[in-house]
Amino acid sequence: QIEARFASRRLGRVHSYSEEVLRETLRRCAAELGHSPAVGEFKAWRQKELELARAQGRRDYYLPSLNAYRRHNTHWRDTLRVFLDRSEQ
Repeated sequence: QIEARFASRRLGRVHSYSEEVLRETLRRCAAELGHSPAVGEFKAWRQKELELARAQGRRDYYLPSLNAYRRHNTHWRDTLRVFLDRSEQ
């Protein structure tokens, strides 16, 4: 059981993302959706991107989670205001 748990962990994950990575990730999501994402939409988009990367064999592909954004702003609307241009909202 212990070996299985360690095997399922994502080693080498990013513990801190730069503001540029956070901004670019959120912009990509908004561009694909055609509007500023709601929390649930961002989570679904992120999951889809990670699954696609895994299917392509890219195991070292990482995207910031909601927690990475919450370290900068408590409220999602503040996150959108900070990381997306007003014209994209």
